[in-house]
Amino acid sequence: MRLYGAVTPTQPGARVDFQWLRHGHRPVIVSSTVARKGSLSSSRFTRIVSIRHAGLYRAYVRVSDGKLLSHYSRTIRIR
Repeated sequence: MRLYGAVTPTQPGARVDFQWLRHGHRPVIVSSTVARKGSLSSSRFTRIVSIRHAGLYRAYVRVSDGKLLSHYSRTIRIR
């Protein structure tokens, strides 16, 4: 499955982890990638991920710039 999105404000080089969410457990990182320059106001990321379990998934963008916060995408259900 191809997972993709955009990060705003632009953060080229930010790490993007794709997480599988399980009730009562810590999120499991199933894959990761790095955000690339997209436009003047956003960075883009894309990754083809082999989904082995149905369930809830999200992207977590890690930024190292102290002026911005790391954050999660909305959660999606994959069946």
